[in-house]
Amino acid sequence: MYIDIHQKKWDQLHEKNQFRLKYPNEMVIRFIRGNFPSPAESHVLDLGCGAGRHVICLASEGYRMTGIDFSKPGLDYTQGILHSLNLEAQLVQGSITELPFENGCFDGIISFSVIYYFTTSDIKEIISEMYRVLKKGGKAFLVVRATDDKRYGQGEKVENNTFMLNTNHTNEEGLIMHFFDEEEVRGLFSSFSHVSVGFTKESMSSTNEKYNSDLLITVVK
Repeated sequence: MYIDIHQKKWDQLHEKNQFRLKYPNEMVIRFIRGNFPSPAESHVLDLGCGAGRHVICLASEGYRMTGIDFSKPGLDYTQGILHSLNLEAQLVQGSITELPFENGCFDGIISFSVIYYFTTSDIKEIISEMYRVLKKGGKAFLVVRATDDKRYGQGEKVENNTFMLNTNHTNEEGLIMHFFDEEEVRGLFSSFSHVSVGFTKESMSSTNEKYNSDLLITVVK
């Protein structure tokens, strides 16, 4: 099953230091600090926390953090760093398609470059679960791959805008990747009271027209 392949791949990556990203993404931190100014009163879920860079950073800022990921090596590494810094956070090994949390228990959710590794049916389940576990008025911030990303179309087509990659730009060969456009995003998140979609493009060369292209999604329940 493709999800088992993904888990094995990420277990292998999270066992290597070069793939344990240390520094948090600035957009994620801006979202949290801008929307949740009282850390002690804010319970935030990192959906697909990986090696824990955002969990660790936000726990150090006083936020009540919960991280979920299916990669035990990533969670073990995160727990080790938290312990060394005398920080606390709840870490859960599990699937983000079926969250093991009560309804309405989180003030905020962050998910950086995670949900596009799933098929459309699973993505719908993930979004439904996000809605369920957010409090009324809670906010979420997600970063997903856009359809004009340089990886688009590089592999076997699985379904619309979804490919089993045959390129290894960032050690993603063999993984399923779904690419989003704004219309699809607004449809997928239509149950939320507010949906905002931005974008970002990055290139390592000014002469290279091929970009890392992402959509920045902010939603309110």
